[in-house]
Amino acid sequence: MRILYAIALFVIAQLSFPQSANAQDVNREVIQQNIGKTSYEKFPDAAAVILYEKGTLEITKITNGYEQTFRSHRIVKILKPGAFELANVSEVYQDNSQFSSYPGDIMGVTYNIEGGKIIKTPLAKTNIYHQKINESFREFKFALPAVKEGSIIEYIHEVKSDLSLVAPSWMFQNDHPTLNSEYELITPFGFQYVYVTQATPRFKEYSSMKDVTADSIRAYKVTTEKYRSISTLWGRKDLPVLIAEPYISTEINHIERIDIQLSAINFTGNRLSSDYAAINSWATFNDQISERYTKYYGGKNSFIDNSVKQEISGLATAYDKAKRLFNYVRASYYCTDTITPVYRTALEQIYKNKAGNAAELNLLLIAMLRKAGLNSSPVLLSTIGNLKADPIYPLLDRFNHLVCVVKIDGKDYFLDAAGKNNPFGLLPLYCYNGYARIIGKDSAGIMLDARKVKERNVSTVTIDSINSKGYYLSTSHYIGMHRSRSLRNFANGDIEKLKQHLEQLLGGEDQFVSGLEVLYFDNPDTNLVVKANTGKHFKEPISRLYFDLDYIKIFTDNPFVAMTRHLPVEFLSQVEEVYVLKATLPPTVEPEELPKPSLITYEENKMTFRHLIGYDKDSRQLSVNTKFQANETTFPVEGYETIRKFFEKMIQEINHTVTFNIKG
Repeated sequence: MRILYAIALFVIAQLSFPQSANAQDVNREVIQQNIGKTSYEKFPDAAAVILYEKGTLEITKITNGYEQTFRSHRIVKILKPGAFELANVSEVYQDNSQFSSYPGDIMGVTYNIEGGKIIKTPLAKTNIYHQKINESFREFKFALPAVKEGSIIEYIHEVKSDLSLVAPSWMFQNDHPTLNSEYELITPFGFQYVYVTQATPRFKEYSSMKDVTADSIRAYKVTTEKYRSISTLWGRKDLPVLIAEPYISTEINHIERIDIQLSAINFTGNRLSSDYAAINSWATFNDQISERYTKYYGGKNSFIDNSVKQEISGLATAYDKAKRLFNYVRASYYCTDTITPVYRTALEQIYKNKAGNAAELNLLLIAMLRKAGLNSSPVLLSTIGNLKADPIYPLLDRFNHLVCVVKIDGKDYFLDAAGKNNPFGLLPLYCYNGYARIIGKDSAGIMLDARKVKERNVSTVTIDSINSKGYYLSTSHYIGMHRSRSLRNFANGDIEKLKQHLEQLLGGEDQFVSGLEVLYFDNPDTNLVVKANTGKHFKEPISRLYFDLDYIKIFTDNPFVAMTRHLPVEFLSQVEEVYVLKATLPPTVEPEELPKPSLITYEENKMTFRHLIGYDKDSRQLSVNTKFQANETTFPVEGYETIRKFFEKMIQEINHTVTFNIKG
């Protein structure tokens, strides 16, 4: 059994194996204290409460190295039928030629009260099912029996595996309230692990659990020495559910959790095999990972010579060469998996098959750029939805995607050829999730920060005609690059599909849309421009028209209606939304009182809203200019009440209607 770096690096989607404990670890007192409860004062609306859970990672010596066992133990009080699904348990584990895992002990029991007595219904071994998912992964699953309102379920299972550089992570916070959650690491002397936690408050250190009990602390860390081993236990108490809130880029970045990675194995007087060399700094991270990627893309690669020569023929500048080669890979190759740092198929085979996953296509692009004499390197990053990479320490499972960078005239151009609609020099919005690493001789940490991206959308509406029979408008929409990419992805090459979608968006109740055009659809390096005519025919002539001056809404509803908030407000990029309306009103149409101009600002223009309405009676020119701008991407939760009122006022302003009096 050896540490397999291929697994640590490439199976970035590490399995969060729940933990187990031996039968003697079962807390019978927890069962007795909670079996008769029907609700909990701290969590009165809960459908279930996790009474106790513990994950244990134990490293043990075996004949040819070391083995790790990850045990999961959980006790849950079921309060409502909506939580019955917690009795369905499944666990996926890896088992292939690179990394071996297999299930260990599995047990479960359901507790109910019948006739004043606690009745136990154990999980039968015949109701534990094992299945093969694919060539690399297997699964076991079971359903605990006799579950009903008031039941307590308890289960324990374990997975034994090769010693891994990246240890299973642990979530202290769950989809249901948790009274007590613990994670224990048991290792032989000489093993060193680094850990990163997301917890509030900080873990207070103790030398025994007795001290923890006496102190009634809510976050604790206990380190003790056992026979030839060291135990480190982290614990949290009384954890609420993380409430889903709008405008959060990645909720998992706010969940209380712990991530652990092997940093060194030191045995006094013993020389260690290189198989047990750990990645414990950015320098060793780069050296070992760069070596693996370089072996993949850094050979002679003569099979790409003709394609590279043909593509860059006649091009003089490095920028033009890079753009042409990027477009060649983007347009000519089919991507099988858009987010991954893992290569699985030989580069020559990818080239011949015209297909590969994101890592393979971007590594092919790097090989072609280098063949053309350009300085290009892989970049490992974490995408939105994944945990942010830690700039302090190289936690491998934080990186779940690979793109490339090419340096031209001192400027870095970040490229992702995995999507046919990804623009040159602009990564998909989900790539801007903080810290990333350039891999290779130019190794460096970089910030792919949402603040570096600005999404600008401009809508212009002209009132061409307005009378007692209807109104007729011409509209033009300049769409930001990221929204353009999303619309192209939605259409998947079918412009008619996109037109139908846009007609539904632009045409409201009883409104028509005609002459819709989509410009630059086939050029992913250019913003989409949409033009259309729209309006409304009245069934009978009218003398008063209630017209929404903000015909195209920057926001339709206030996303911040909750009176309180627990997490910061996060935008995926800087935002600039502009709406302009222009009209020359005929003499037969006269507006009544128009809304007054307004300007709303938040913290020295970090967020602004401007709503200007003007009407000149002599020229009969009517104009509306609406602009929302977010110049920051993260707003601390402490300012939420001000943000809520900002949006509340803004929505009121853009929902104003004006009355047009119409003669004839």
